[in-house]
Amino acid sequence: ISGSMEDQAKEEQLVCRTGLKLRMRLLTAKEAEEYFWIALMPYSWTNRRLAEIIATCWQTRTACATLAALAAWRWRRPVAWLLAGALAPTALLHSLRLLLWLISTRQLPDYARFPEFWCGEGPNRLYGVFLDSAEAGQQQPPLVGTVASLHLDGDTCELQRLGVLPAYRGHGVGDAVCRRLMRLCANRGYRRMQLGTTQLQQYAVDIYERLGFIRTDQFTSIILPGVPIYRYEAELSDAAGPLD
Repeated sequence: ISGSMEDQAKEEQLVCRTGLKLRMRLLTAKEAEEYFWIALMPYSWTNRRLAEIIATCWQTRTACATLAALAAWRWRRPVAWLLAGALAPTALLHSLRLLLWLISTRQLPDYARFPEFWCGEGPNRLYGVFLDSAEAGQQQPPLVGTVASLHLDGDTCELQRLGVLPAYRGHGVGDAVCRRLMRLCANRGYRRMQLGTTQLQQYAVDIYERLGFIRTDQFTSIILPGVPIYRYEAELSDAAGPLD
């Protein structure tokens, strides 16, 4: 896989659907370490939604109420103790968020060595998306989001680490960034791009399907326990071309 064309265009301008202007370039190892939490935002959001589902489902509420009633009866506590059954799911929600985050992120192959994994000598690439300096009105424009390409085999890569800060969502940033990543990967010699997402990230699914990704498989992973993960794939033959 060649990197010559990419090396010649390390920073390029993107224009989003709403006219927002961005700059996309490779991140340094230092920047990757500083901004890795943005790249992991999809996991944070999915874990939060999963925790909400578990904490608010009727099975959890029933179990909390039953345990509170048994505790009040066993230790002859006031009926007010039954309120613990109603409050327990709220407390459980925060614990679940932390637990799911710890379980999922520690299973990621790049978590413990994020800068080395993405910014080393290998074929993996991590990009930062910055607000254009003219838009930002400052010398060091803020980071808007991230996206990465993971090398899988000879002609296949995987789209990963797509994260956009909440303040910049709704402009079509994800769409523009994914399109540019597909172009970069096609120009480097990749023929196919894969990705994994979940039904909890419908906004991301909509972007991928607009870009021509087709669902090819479904599986579960210990990274997101109990959540079906959809495998998508797209041909990059039509994505190659000049980096305008």
